[in-house]
Amino acid sequence: MWVFWVHASSVARFEESYKKIAERMQLTGWNEPKADILGMVSGWLSDENNGRWTMVVDNADSSDVMFKPRDGGTTTQTTPSLSTDHSLSDYLPSSTNGSIVITSRSREVVEGLIEYPDDILDVTSMAVEEAITLLTRKLKRQERGTSRDDLVRLVHQLDCMPLAITQAAAYISQRAPRVTVSKYLEGLEKSDADRAKLLQQDIRDPRRDGQVSNSAITTWHVSFEHIRQTRDSAARLLALMSLFDREAIPDNLLHERYLDENSKNGNNKDDNTFENDIATLRAYSLISVGVSAHLFDMHRLVQFSTKKWLEIHGELPRWQGRYVRILDEAFPTGEYANWPTCQALFPHIEALMSYRVTSEDHLRDWAAILYRGAWYARQSGRYGVAEEMARRSLEVREKVFGPDHAQTLDSVDNLAKVLRRQGKYEQAEEMSRRSLTGNEKVLGADHPYTLTSVDNLARVLRRLRKYGQAEEMSRRALTGSEKVLGVDHPDTLTSANNLA
Repeated sequence: MWVFWVHASSVARFEESYKKIAERMQLTGWNEPKADILGMVSGWLSDENNGRWTMVVDNADSSDVMFKPRDGGTTTQTTPSLSTDHSLSDYLPSSTNGSIVITSRSREVVEGLIEYPDDILDVTSMAVEEAITLLTRKLKRQERGTSRDDLVRLVHQLDCMPLAITQAAAYISQRAPRVTVSKYLEGLEKSDADRAKLLQQDIRDPRRDGQVSNSAITTWHVSFEHIRQTRDSAARLLALMSLFDREAIPDNLLHERYLDENSKNGNNKDDNTFENDIATLRAYSLISVGVSAHLFDMHRLVQFSTKKWLEIHGELPRWQGRYVRILDEAFPTGEYANWPTCQALFPHIEALMSYRVTSEDHLRDWAAILYRGAWYARQSGRYGVAEEMARRSLEVREKVFGPDHAQTLDSVDNLAKVLRRQGKYEQAEEMSRRSLTGNEKVLGADHPYTLTSVDNLARVLRRLRKYGQAEEMSRRALTGSEKVLGVDHPDTLTSANNLA
């Protein structure tokens, strides 16, 4: 049986592959300057008298390459086109003696090339055990004794993607014994910069197309660039989605938020724009539907590679600013009634912590989100992350508003509460006194916020067993609340209970 391999990433590469087929079969006239190589090969393979064959059409990702009518000009120096109205897909042979296997990132392209939908096979991520098997087979013998825990961690970090696993194994094997699986893992988990260095390594694989990069990041960038050229709105949607935590991305925070002003105003927009963009990204396996139809997931490497592309092209700060604005509108306060919403969005708030926005407006929003995130985390018992969020919110508000601004003092008070919950009473006292002093200065001694600071300080002092000072603060809070809020106000009753 004949077995042929056709590279379909571009017109030139498709024609080059057909020319090699014609040469290998020694078709009459294959080397003539004006030979119609495409028609010659297609016709020969369509003739059932010429035996059995299988053709692999690899990387048929572009609808323009496969379906756009050719212009009749010379697309390569040696293979001029003799037809002005045929696309490359017209030259795929058809014979009962032959079979064609097509690989593609695009479901749209595949659906245009096959007759029966049942013939489409979705290639999903490997199962963990399959990924571990691939990894161990690719590693040198001395690394095959690596602990299973490290192997599992590594394939999870690489989302069980064969290209990424093969590239990682080649990197480790080429640098053994100084680089091991555990050291490679350290680099992946250390920082985004270190992860990028590892995933951008272009390790050659003799079994793969020599003209295609073996870098995991570069491979994803090819898909992203193609989507930008063919459906820019889908690329914009992927850019925004990459800023979220990679799991359970809610669709209600995406609609129209990713479009540019022209699209929002009606240009190049229809009622199905969002659904069509989602369909495009799913067709390229860049996103998937999550635990419900209204939530989406992304592969870790797709998310990381997309953000790296945005960073390389200087677009990351702009998208981070848009993401901050969306979450500022969506994430509520940490009051108990808001907990279902807070719980659903909190992973996306944690993702935002690492972003470094630059504009003052976005900094204000960023600090406000972390203030509310710290509030929810404190109330739900996640004190470590609550403290980190509270400190970052305070740091930004001091910079933007100054030390005595009301929002800055809110962040001071928020941090004091977190520190108290953790038993860091000396630090909590320091923050509580700062909050009280600032509120007295800005709002006055009898303002409700000032009285709240008095009450919070009393609680810390009680924990420090400074009972005399605690009683003094509690009495002041109670007296002030009775005067300002009334004897039956909930805050007044809370102050009375604290004094008791």
